[in-house]
Amino acid sequence: MEPERREKKKISVIIAKFIMFIIKIICIMTVIAVIGVTASNLLDNEFDMNTWIEEMQTSYQSIESLDYSLFEEKEEVFEEDLEYWAYSTLSQDEQKIYLLMAEAIINLEPNISFKTKDITEDDITKIWNCIRSDFYEAEYVETISVKRSDFFSTTNCTIVFDYRYDTEEIEIQKEEAKQVVQEAISGIDGDATDYEKVKAVYEYIVFHVEYEFSDYDQTSYGALVKQEAVCAGYARAMQYILNEMGISCTFISGTTSFFESEEGHGWNLVLIEDEYYYVDVTWGDPNYSSDENASLLAEQINYDYLLVTEEDIASNHYADDYFELPEVTATQYNFFVVEGLVVDTYSESRLVEIFKNPVVDNYYVWKTSDSEIYNQIIWNINNDDLISKVVNQANITGASSYIWISNDEMNSFTMILIYE
Repeated sequence: MEPERREKKKISVIIAKFIMFIIKIICIMTVIAVIGVTASNLLDNEFDMNTWIEEMQTSYQSIESLDYSLFEEKEEVFEEDLEYWAYSTLSQDEQKIYLLMAEAIINLEPNISFKTKDITEDDITKIWNCIRSDFYEAEYVETISVKRSDFFSTTNCTIVFDYRYDTEEIEIQKEEAKQVVQEAISGIDGDATDYEKVKAVYEYIVFHVEYEFSDYDQTSYGALVKQEAVCAGYARAMQYILNEMGISCTFISGTTSFFESEEGHGWNLVLIEDEYYYVDVTWGDPNYSSDENASLLAEQINYDYLLVTEEDIASNHYADDYFELPEVTATQYNFFVVEGLVVDTYSESRLVEIFKNPVVDNYYVWKTSDSEIYNQIIWNINNDDLISKVVNQANITGASSYIWISNDEMNSFTMILIYE
């Protein structure tokens, strides 16, 4: 029996090898046939490599494919009466990705996937920074991560949004902040000019927000609801309220040299009658100032950075270079210009006019048109008892002393008369 078993096993091995041989022959013939057909097509000029690549791209299913025609419909994320400056600086293809990402964060989606061409991870970062500037809702996103794979000339891309809080908490925060914004707007005259609206919002934030570090200090929610925030929260609150009022407002991030060393900072770019201005509402809060007299002015407002030019802030505000900024040179709606508080010649009589019309109660502010006049006033305050002379000529009685702050970079003065 043993020889017979060995013989059967030998036959089985031979049959198996024969089957494998036949399979290899079939495979080789198939390859030859494909090569033959391809060669024939190439010779006949019938083979289109681009068509073949396109078909291969279409078959790639690991990333959701989006038709570019859909992007135009996503412009509904924009409010009709607002301009989105950062968006306007992007290329057409970048704008399409921007719209997808903006819609996603507004709806608190965890991620988005799409196909595109010639978009790098640096491009995605650039687009995201533009969204962060145009939409206050971006404050709820801590970071984004990009997963991408390249297939010939196409990139399959997935962007994952890491939110600061869970969806339920964000929805609650949004509703609470919305109520505060509506209350703030209700206190502003509906017939007010855009300048008056911006000034009112500036004052509202300064009076209602304390410069404090907290779990929510980077957000409009922290500023509006918790009433505690740092510069990002101040600027986001400014952006939120103004946008709700139909005034275009962009968040600008960068650094400042306000203190001895540079630190991160945020402020705003505001559009009034087709002209851009800068607003730094954080610096409108005297509690933020490093001046030793600032604490004595805590109940007042610093108007130095309300609707100013790029030249005004060039020495201490350095914007991040995420996108190109517009020219900011208009002065028509600068606070001091509108309120008639610019001193363009040195004279006691001009200061008397200002002291006859305080900003509020015993609080006075003005700026000079140049540094020469500014230095003249400082010299006469320190050496010629200028303020006492002006107070007497303005027929102000009962004031026993005064506190003042000057800003060398803005050529401005802030002063309070003390009554005992």
